Amino acid sequence: MIMTLLIVARIDIVSLSEYLDVYPTTSHHNDDPTKQRLGTYHGLSCLDNSDNNQRCSKNILIVAPALRGHATPLVRIAKELLDRGYNVAFATHSHAMDWIPSNAAFISLGQFPLTSSELRKHLQKVSRDPSTFHGVRSLFNDIYLPSSQTMYQTLMPVIKELQPLVIVSDIAALGALDAAAQSGVPLVINNPTFPFSLESPPPWLPAWGTGLSIHMSLWEKCMNLFFPRLLSVALTPPFITLNKNRWSVDLPTYRSQHEIFREARILVNTAFGFDYSRRMPPLNSLVGVILPKVIKKSNVNDQLNLSLLGYQVQKNNVFQGVIVVCLGRMAQMEQWQAAELTQGLNDPRFNVIWIVPKGQKNLLPKKMPPGFSVQSAKSMGEQRLQLFANPSVRAVITAGGLQSVQEALYFGKPVIVIPFLADQVDVAARVVDQGVGITLSKIDFSAEEVKQGVLDLFGKIQPIVGHHGRTTFNLSPANSTFAENARRVGAMLNLSGGLDRAANIIESSIVSSNTHLRTYSLEQPWHRVFQVDIFVMYSAVCALAVVMFHCINLLIEYFWQRKFGKIDILIIFSFPCAFAALVVAFRRYVAQFE
Repeated sequence: MIMTLLIVARIDIVSLSEYLDVYPTTSHHNDDPTKQRLGTYHGLSCLDNSDNNQRCSKNILIVAPALRGHATPLVRIAKELLDRGYNVAFATHSHAMDWIPSNAAFISLGQFPLTSSELRKHLQKVSRDPSTFHGVRSLFNDIYLPSSQTMYQTLMPVIKELQPLVIVSDIAALGALDAAAQSGVPLVINNPTFPFSLESPPPWLPAWGTGLSIHMSLWEKCMNLFFPRLLSVALTPPFITLNKNRWSVDLPTYRSQHEIFREARILVNTAFGFDYSRRMPPLNSLVGVILPKVIKKSNVNDQLNLSLLGYQVQKNNVFQGVIVVCLGRMAQMEQWQAAELTQGLNDPRFNVIWIVPKGQKNLLPKKMPPGFSVQSAKSMGEQRLQLFANPSVRAVITAGGLQSVQEALYFGKPVIVIPFLADQVDVAARVVDQGVGITLSKIDFSAEEVKQGVLDLFGKIQPIVGHHGRTTFNLSPANSTFAENARRVGAMLNLSGGLDRAANIIESSIVSSNTHLRTYSLEQPWHRVFQVDIFVMYSAVCALAVVMFHCINLLIEYFWQRKFGKIDILIIFSFPCAFAALVVAFRRYVAQFE
């Protein structure tokens, strides 16, 4: 989602690390920010001596807020760039130091903007709000946008010290956008959501944040046209603040909200085949889901030893498969929702692996039914991807985060989406439109809907009678159209390139600074972009044609009747003068662009 965060003075690091599944940092992060930055470069500085020229030519700076959904793709990109021989410095908030690779330099952006209790209350409020518009506005105004100036002030001395070849930033880090513009360093933005714009989309394309299907009714098309304008108005106050920050550091201000990302090189973490096909600007590249390189190269058919997760898969004819429940950290489920999910999944036909953050584990029933295995999100880590790849896992229940949904689809697993906030409603709409799953309402879903949804994803189970009269069940994914569609979409995500393509684009940005992808319109003044000069010329020609026609009429009247008024005489003599003035003005206008 698109995003920087509101900085507060103090934060309880221990409680926050428990909530977000991170380790508390040591006391040196509370020291002077300049000192801690200089102490964590691990030899990447370009200002110490002249022998660092070769090392400086390989420096890359990555910037991300300490939110898992935003930082995870960039952490994976950082590992790939390190493997390619680059020196990577990763800037994020202090408590996320343990997320970054051990051989990357850590740069602290200070403390996390919100305390654990403030963040929990805010996410609970947004998750329970039935209106997606209010949730999007609240996330932008209260979490994502306000800290851009603080981030800018932190990054500027870092950039001066490191002299990076390129800055790779999450779309939430608007301070990095300003710092790159001020320093003249090429910038690549990673966008972990669908292509985002506050401009009105084509009439047939659902706008970001609406949660509408591609098959819109007439009323939905009207709302689709209205929503981006309403969201743009709601985001006007933080946009004004952003422009004030740019003005204070002598950066050109944005004329409109559409200009913030218009000239940036953007990696969009999805692919056509899951997202709706559309015309994309040359600076935007769809790279698919960014997965760890080890997972991508592993055999997805390797069996995962499920006994390590605390139970044995049932070995009988009733069993149909394993379901993974992974709602993520941002979505804040309520206790009744956890109870309905547990009741709906309590069935001898399938086992359940429930991956839950530590801060939400108390919402689950105290005594889970047989066949349930509750796992900590922190302990699972990247093993979650191995779980998705396992053939025994036949469905995934998620809140609709784009990263987690595409990870499941990459390995051909259909999904049940319960969208809670922000772009999760858009992900749910794509899931339904592409036929890779179903969606449930967070407000009033029931246990029966959960159970029926899982059985629909599993498809029709065909009994098979063996040679000795023994009946077994064909549990092939081919029985389910949802699974077939999930494998098709997963293939599209795989073909988009993922981690390799993202790293290649970053390397190409070092060589070309993306100047070859800038359209001619980005270099022109606004009146030429919107062809105002052409319309003015057409209008002047039409006006002269009207005057000329009137003059011809007057001449005809003169020769036939030999009488006309003083005004008519003035028009006749002024016409040549006006035509000459127009020609001179046009020649001067053309000359200033030659």
